[in-house]
Amino acid sequence: MTPREFFAEVTLPNLQAFKQAYESRVAAFNVIAAVDSLAAHIFWWLKANTSAVSDISDDSHFRNELAKLSPDFALVRDVAKAMKHVQLNRHAPLVSTAAQIAPKKLGYGQGFYGEGRYNTEQVYVILDDGKHRSVETIADRSLTLLIGEMDKFGIP
Repeated sequence: MTPREFFAEVTLPNLQAFKQAYESRVAAFNVIAAVDSLAAHIFWWLKANTSAVSDISDDSHFRNELAKLSPDFALVRDVAKAMKHVQLNRHAPLVSTAAQIAPKKLGYGQGFYGEGRYNTEQVYVILDDGKHRSVETIADRSLTLLIGEMDKFGIP
C-alpha cells in the first residue's frame, strides 16, 4: 500500500468520520492514529524509493524531524504515543497521559483563536501547560504537512 493509498483508504475516512462526530473520543483517537501512521507510511516509502531519509534510522526519528517542522504534528505524535503507552515520561512530551484527550465545551477565550468549533462540545487535547488544542485543527494541519511531504517527493 502506497502512502497515498493509505491516506485515501484509512486516514481520510477516519478524518471524515471524526468531522461527523467531533465530540467522540473514539473518532478522535482513530484520526490521530491514522495521521500518525501515515507519517510511517511516508517514511518507509521514502526509505525504499529515495535517498531523502538515508540518514534517518526509523519512523520514530522521522516523526521527530516532522515535529520540528510543525508544532501541530509534534502534538499528533505525542498524543499518538500517549494513546499507545497511556503515560509518557521521557523526552518532554506536550501531553503526559491519554486522559488529556477529552470532549469539552470551552467558553470564550479558553481555546486558541480560530481553532475548533464555536460553543459546542468537541474533543480537545489538554496540554501539560493547561492550554487546550482542538483535535480537529491539529489533525487538519498535520495532514497538510504530510500531503505537502508526499507532493514534495512525488509519492504516488
